[in-house]
Amino acid sequence: MVDVNYSRQYKLFDPTKEAKPIRIFGCGSIGSILAYMLAKVGFKQIEVIDFDIVEIDNITPQMFSLKDLDKQKVTAIYEKIKEDLGTEISIVDGKIDNDTEFEYDDYISILAFDSLKGRQLIYDKIKDFKGQFIDVRAGGKNYELWVVDLKNEEPKFIAQYEKSLQREPADLVCGEKTAFYINCNICSEVVSQLIKLCKDVDYQCHIIRNIDDFEFIYKTKQKNKQDQPKTTNQ
Repeated sequence: MVDVNYSRQYKLFDPTKEAKPIRIFGCGSIGSILAYMLAKVGFKQIEVIDFDIVEIDNITPQMFSLKDLDKQKVTAIYEKIKEDLGTEISIVDGKIDNDTEFEYDDYISILAFDSLKGRQLIYDKIKDFKGQFIDVRAGGKNYELWVVDLKNEEPKFIAQYEKSLQREPADLVCGEKTAFYINCNICSEVVSQLIKLCKDVDYQCHIIRNIDDFEFIYKTKQKNKQDQPKTTNQ
């Protein structure tokens, strides 16, 4: 088998030296594309958890093909990544519920479920581990990212995140129908923040954006500095 060559990106990110293990909760519009994108960038330790099957309306917005119909989503994405890139990810075909138990590890978690209830469930299970996670919320052309380091975040920011789990933002309907190009845009931003976490450099801990606007609001987590909210033109 021919090994995939990542040399063209080494000055941006060297997966052989800088990648951390990633666990993705959900393999839908965000999770399926994100898993594939991370494998493309060179992440090898990727775990994807989902219980759903590929249906016909999943084909266009998600990382699946017609040949994947009726397969378990985690099986389909495993096969696609292995066939295209030679990378064998880990998959869990099952549903997370109140009885599900997790053990501490150094994985960065990605919360990519459709509902805030699902995010709350995962957060309640991982918050005592004091690890890092990214909560990805998308609806239509809007998205919101929370990038959280539970070991190092200020209590005020943690409280703001926890409060956000109790209400649906008025301009961001989780699970609203979206399109592949929008999902790729969102996943690119997630990968960018993940790489910053892996490199242990400044990252944007809260991002709210509509992809039609060049202006978006974010809050930067700076090492040993106070967080600074910013509005920037890209």
